[in-house]
Amino acid sequence: MVNKSTRKQSLGILFGCALLLAGIGCFRLIAGCGKPEDTNPPVANVGGSSLIAGWGKREASGGSVGTTVVGIDVSGSALARKEDLMRLARREIQKVREGSLEVHRFDRKAQELYSGEPLLDPERLTKHLRSWFQEAAGGLGTSLPAFLERVDHRLPSLERPVRIVVISDCGMELTTPQERSAALARTKRWADQHQVAEVTVLGLAPGQREAIRACIDPRLLRIWDDL
Repeated sequence: MVNKSTRKQSLGILFGCALLLAGIGCFRLIAGCGKPEDTNPPVANVGGSSLIAGWGKREASGGSVGTTVVGIDVSGSALARKEDLMRLARREIQKVREGSLEVHRFDRKAQELYSGEPLLDPERLTKHLRSWFQEAAGGLGTSLPAFLERVDHRLPSLERPVRIVVISDCGMELTTPQERSAALARTKRWADQHQVAEVTVLGLAPGQREAIRACIDPRLLRIWDDL
């Protein structure tokens, strides 16, 4: 039988151990409170350039801002609405503040007019627009497929993403079913291969939406501003 003296000694030892452990825990807690939290995310070296994990960082050369290609309809029916189409062309060209700009005009044929930096000078842009809307590109009628074919030839040289803007009344009565099918197949390839981000059509006359849809893949097509 354990006497009372031995039991008291055992309880005293246990109580002392508990106090010691409690003291060690409090010391660690107090020491940890004074340590600042590490707010810097880990840095990984990928391909020789530092990337902040969780965010992603552009290289020093900057990210791609791409190319805007503007097609201006200069067919007879379009030039009858010259002021309206010129207003739309001015608005869309002025939106291009970075990257590259290309401008083409088309009727039954397509012709490149400008390729270079954005046209940020309003006076210079006005002079260009007056010149661009003066003469036909070289044939009667409107052929959106002819413009799209020309853009297709230019695509390998253009910085991506590529955005296409068409300023046209889209009166394509003289365009053949074969031409429209070829244009649709071309734009389908653009969409499948992510070569073009979108094709926006502005200024089309009433009743021309189906003609546009017959030429441009629906994944790319945006239609705005009926005249």
